[in-house]
Amino acid sequence: MFPEYTISTLRDTITNRPSSALRNGATSSSDPSELDKIVEQVKSQLKRLDITGHTRKDQVFLGVEMNRAGYIDRNNIKHMCKRQMLPCSDEIVDGLARKIGSNPDKINLEELRRFLEDA
Repeated sequence: MFPEYTISTLRDTITNRPSSALRNGATSSSDPSELDKIVEQVKSQLKRLDITGHTRKDQVFLGVEMNRAGYIDRNNIKHMCKRQMLPCSDEIVDGLARKIGSNPDKINLEELRRFLEDA
């Protein structure tokens, strides 16, 4: 169901070992296309969550937005990925944050909704 690379990355994350992509430098800044592919895979996995309706999306937002400031940041996205057992290296989280919102350090509820609803 999932690509072998995703399974490998998840397995490495769960066992707290660096993923094979990170060990081999595949997600370093020297290969941005590889990083983009990983970010897209994580993005698609987040979108596959059973999130229907605005109320459920609001719950996802509130579940990671612990400080009640009205926005989430990179740390919240990292926490969301960890809870879903998805790869959450700083590079991947930064890529996701840039895709979700115009300001990766202050992503509001509407930006997260658009991200989750985007086809």
